[in-house]
Amino acid sequence: MSKQTEVITFELDEEAEREVKEVLDELGMDMDTAINLLFKEIIRTRTMPVEISALKEER
Repeated sequence: MSKQTEVITFELDEEAEREVKEVLDELGMDMDTAINLLFKEIIRTRTMPVEISALKEER
């Protein structure tokens, strides 16, 4: 029995999309997989799995 899927549309600026695709390519992952992992982690932990801060860190 297969699970039904839902299509979600969101906006992302071109530079961010390019950069995230580069990182995900390095990880061997596509954007759909990354978003699914993010959502499953939100469900599992009932939190956002990212640190949100007003402080800007150098990369």
